[in-house]
Amino acid sequence: DNCPDSALDKLLRTACRIGIETEYLLCEKGGLPLAVSSSLPTAQTYELVPTVRRASALEVAKAAEAGLSVPGADAVVVVDPVSTGAVVAHQAVHRMGLQVICVWSESIPEELKGFVAHGMGISHAGVLSHEVGEVAKTAAAVRAIGANVVACIVGCETGVSLGDALAEALQLPGNGTLKSGLRRNKYAQAEAVRSAGLEAPFQMQVDSIEGVEAFLAAWSPSPYRAVVKPVEGAGSDGVSICDSRDGVVAAYGALEG
Repeated sequence: DNCPDSALDKLLRTACRIGIETEYLLCEKGGLPLAVSSSLPTAQTYELVPTVRRASALEVAKAAEAGLSVPGADAVVVVDPVSTGAVVAHQAVHRMGLQVICVWSESIPEELKGFVAHGMGISHAGVLSHEVGEVAKTAAAVRAIGANVVACIVGCETGVSLGDALAEALQLPGNGTLKSGLRRNKYAQAEAVRSAGLEAPFQMQVDSIEGVEAFLAAWSPSPYRAVVKPVEGAGSDGVSICDSRDGVVAAYGALEG
């Protein structure tokens, strides 16, 4: 018999115990959604599928301030969310309506985890600590949180390698792991440039004073100019521009400790 669609909706909700706040799809066998109507054929089997309502950016922001997570909001993984990475995480919540899952890499010092500017702190949907060699375990822990993870990004230099590996394990867009080493090792970066047929500086990678002496024997421009720097690191940390051979030796000694 014909009846109002609202009455049919109420009947379905009561029979399937679905609250008034929950949206759903009525589907025929095979998953094709149908309109809720009294004109649907009888003696057929249908499936009622609840759908997840996406939270608004305002709902997520308010929940973050209250220390709560928001079911229905997409999530982004931020590896080592400190410094500018903390700002990225804050914007993900307050501007984009996303939940943030914090993953601490094995490389980040404990004292650096609190390096978050005033007002940039947020409540995370989950906080995980990665163990060396356990990418699959960390990826499984991310999935277990239950959020719809849409991206994995790096918040700090310390998380670059893990960010590549975790995005790959979660099958999210990323750089992949094939050339992760080139993104962190400055010597390898320059050699990759050279192997591509482009101009690259003369360089040597050394780990002893004997290596420094070999460099000095091979490099003697006039006027003298050389750069000494660690193969890994952020910004200009540990970088020295030297105008003498003695300066090169001193800069290496400072890095060697």
